Amino acid sequence: MINTREDLIEKWARVGASEASGREWRVVALGVSAPVRILAGVREPDNRIALLLEAPLVEAPKESIRFVANGLSVTDQRRFEENTFRVAIVLERLEVREVFEVLATDITNVAIQASTGSSAIRAVARRLEAWQACLRSGRRGLTPEEQIGLFGELTVLEMLGQKIGYPNAILAWGGPLDKVHDSPPMALP
Repeated sequence: MINTREDLIEKWARVGASEASGREWRVVALGVSAPVRILAGVREPDNRIALLLEAPLVEAPKESIRFVANGLSVTDQRRFEENTFRVAIVLERLEVREVFEVLATDITNVAIQASTGSSAIRAVARRLEAWQACLRSGRRGLTPEEQIGLFGELTVLEMLGQKIGYPNAILAWGGPLDKVHDSPPMALP
């Protein structure tokens, strides 16, 4: 079984040691099976490491996937002449490399679990949104809207806890990862 993080680190070292190509990226494919191409890359000319995911252009979401947060950048590249959609996740600041390695490993594992290219892209976009929220919240705190949302969640959790018990209410809460809504509450006594 391949350790994804170790595979990424080894591939980044190999690509980093290769000759400049004069193209935007030097890349090598990861040794994983996925419905999208997953590549360890180095961006030229600044030699920043990246995780690249590629799929046919028809798999691209309508909305662009882009953000910059705490030394990482994510860009959505649509190559019409190559019929390729690419998501490039780039380490912009070396001091956050360990965080980047964990993020890249997580994104790779999300893509591997998908059954189709379009479902992989959707799952990766959702996971990147979660990472973006996590990376930004540590820097700026919660926005007023996020504070209202948190207060609302806690209020509902408290009311539900009074009706069905706090352990059951907590079990019904889905949290922010991979769930649009919380689990349906259990039948009230």
